Amino acid sequence: CLQLRPCHVFDQKVEYKAPTGKGYCVKNMTNKTVSWRLPKVCDESSPGLVSLPQESPQLVPCPPCQPNFVRLDGAVCVPVLRTCPHGFYPKRYLILNRWEVWEPGLTRQVVRIDGSQGSPNQRASWHLSPDASSVMVGSAFLGLDESEDGTGIALLHVDVDLLDEGFATVFFQASPLESWGKAGQILLDGRNPSNMAISGPLSGALRTAEIWMPVGAHRITFSWRSTDRHGDEVADSLEEKASLSGMRILNLTIENAANGSSSNCTYCPPGHEVSANGKACLRCQAGRSSPGGGASCDACPSGFAAALEGSAECSRCGAGLRSSQGSARCKPVDHFSQRSFVGAREGPIFDLQAISKAWLGGATDEDEREPRLRMLRVEDRLLYINPFAAAVGPTSNLAGSPMRAYVWERMPAAPPQGPDAGALDTGVCEATNSLASYRGVGDVLRSLEVVHEGDLLGVRANYTGQCEGAPRTTSLLLRCDIQDASSALSNQWSSLLDRFLPQSEVLHGSYLPGHHPLSSRSCEDLHIEWQDRAACPLCEEGEFLPVAVGDCSTLGQRFAYFPKRPCANGARSPADEYRPCGSFWTQTPVILSILAAIVVVSCALGYVLVLRRRYAQYMRLDESEEKTDQGDQVVVADQIGASSSV
Repeated sequence: CLQLRPCHVFDQKVEYKAPTGKGYCVKNMTNKTVSWRLPKVCDESSPGLVSLPQESPQLVPCPPCQPNFVRLDGAVCVPVLRTCPHGFYPKRYLILNRWEVWEPGLTRQVVRIDGSQGSPNQRASWHLSPDASSVMVGSAFLGLDESEDGTGIALLHVDVDLLDEGFATVFFQASPLESWGKAGQILLDGRNPSNMAISGPLSGALRTAEIWMPVGAHRITFSWRSTDRHGDEVADSLEEKASLSGMRILNLTIENAANGSSSNCTYCPPGHEVSANGKACLRCQAGRSSPGGGASCDACPSGFAAALEGSAECSRCGAGLRSSQGSARCKPVDHFSQRSFVGAREGPIFDLQAISKAWLGGATDEDEREPRLRMLRVEDRLLYINPFAAAVGPTSNLAGSPMRAYVWERMPAAPPQGPDAGALDTGVCEATNSLASYRGVGDVLRSLEVVHEGDLLGVRANYTGQCEGAPRTTSLLLRCDIQDASSALSNQWSSLLDRFLPQSEVLHGSYLPGHHPLSSRSCEDLHIEWQDRAACPLCEEGEFLPVAVGDCSTLGQRFAYFPKRPCANGARSPADEYRPCGSFWTQTPVILSILAAIVVVSCALGYVLVLRRRYAQYMRLDESEEKTDQGDQVVVADQIGASSSV
């Protein structure tokens, strides 16, 4: 048994209830009831200390509303919304800094962490301060003994719906200073927000937390992990165990809250327009954009698209993509080829519909109400990809999410963060882990390009997205593989395989050389490839060459037609044909050689005949002429001899 301590003001609980009807205020009056907190652990008979008022309940004026809220009917506090001129809207803020009553949207919860049965000690929960300056928990602010902190996690939930992205700013105090981040935490939608900025401690050990939140419904949770009966902090990393510890919140301001009030008028930022009633600033829907400054959201023209809500401008569709007016995304053309500067076709033509059908295992996106993803394993990573259609995430938790992407990445399991990991509601944690285990890394299809470098032939799809708040680029090379056996099957066998093989069959890809990421969770750019016969260009007429196949037979020489480069589908190759084995066409090299030899020999013989005719008179001599020549030589010799004797 423990001795009862003297009672003080923190042991009292104040409640407000309307004299008649529902709520706590009617005609600006309410019944104020003061009672002891249960279980009661104090002695009210001690002299000089607090006690319950003799008159309870008491009829008193209603507590004041939150800033920029008023009671128009003397009952319910409603937000004040200014009337703004055309092109302006009232900027909304939800400010909570008067803590006399529990405002709508605030709920409390205490979770036991010692494994014991029974209801947790509600004295260890969050409570309104007696002076209405804060909402607090722990012995440091509630004036409790160390033994009254209990064993559990005190949770304070704030549910809010944001009309547009904005910040939640919190002024709070955690005691001792070392307890923040260990015993005390702030969670967003059940987990530690990665973009939360903490400043301080300021004067009086106050800190400021700023959390960015996207549009939609959110839950901000303030968590405090209590000490046990012996004062041992359950948080493992607290070295100095303080006998008194706790946390209190003085001010919470949420920007663009749907239930907030407004005190000034402003222009809508880019990507937004003023609502029809002029009371809110709405994001432009996908397929529309606005430069801001009072301008309305206009539909994107043909050839442009705006994939994300709240786009300030429409993006031009890249190469190989097209769109109609008001399109959210650019879609690929049916047949794609590289174009010159003047628009003329250059190079092969690729059938993108056939590539998509091969990727999805025989189906097309037109056959499905919702675009489907296919799992692609690339070494240590699992990716879920639809090359040409954005789809929701691969889990049921994301099926209703508006976010779509062409490339989703499955994240490996990460250890829980913080001392509260695993202690919160199981269903919430499981849903959070499922959402956190996948991330979209290819949100927008920017362009297509033909790749033809040596033996490398195919189409590359380029995507852009975000990874942990930073821009990220992903490229998927759909590479031509003319020898792909699975795609070379006949249509009959392909249909049979599609019937028996599951559609979730895993595809296999690879990283491009020099682009292997450092780790499985890194945010580096991804450059991967997948090979298939469907990624080859279309066959075209006039690009087939006849080639002799095999030896001559009784039917003649067989000729088959083969494309100049790898191709699939498209124009059919001419039928095989047989030609006579001895024909000119089969003996072309030999005949050309013989003809060349005949021409050379003929030219040589002709040249010899010409020379012989020109020099014939010098080459033929008669006998008579030879004798006459000899006689003449004798006479001449005699004459010479006679002359010499004289």
